Amino acid sequence: FARKPDVERVAVSLNEAVAHARLIYDARIRDEGVRLDVNIAPGTTVSAESSQLQQVIVNLLGNALDAVHDAPVRRIVIDACGPDDAGRVRFTVADSGAGIAPDVLPHLFEPFVTTKPRGQGLGLGLAIT
Repeated sequence: FARKPDVERVAVSLNEAVAHARLIYDARIRDEGVRLDVNIAPGTTVSAESSQLQQVIVNLLGNALDAVHDAPVRRIVIDACGPDDAGRVRFTVADSGAGIAPDVLPHLFEPFVTTKPRGQGLGLGLAIT
C-alpha cells in the first residue's frame, strides 16, 4: 500500500491496549447487549508500537461486533496467553457470530475482501491489520 514508516517498539501492556480500544466501542457494546470477556493476565506485555497495536485491536473488536450483531447470543472473548519459551504471546478475539464461509477464508487478509454488505465495509481492515 505504502512505504512503512520506521516504528519504535516498546513494551506495551495488552490490558491497557484493549482498554483504550474498547473506549471506542463501549456504547455499542452496552447498547447491543454484547457480553465482552477479556482474559489477559495482569502485566502481560508485548513489544509493539502502541498506536498500531491499538488499531489492530480496534479493527478486530469492530469486526467481532459486526459479526455478533444478528447472532442470538452476542458474546466476544479476548484472550492472551504466554509468553511462551520464545517470548511470544498469543492474542485472540473470538465471537459468537455465524462464522466465515469456507470459500472466503483463504482470501480474508487480502485487500478489498469483505463479508459485509455493499457499502458497509471496504475490506481493508484485516489487510491493514
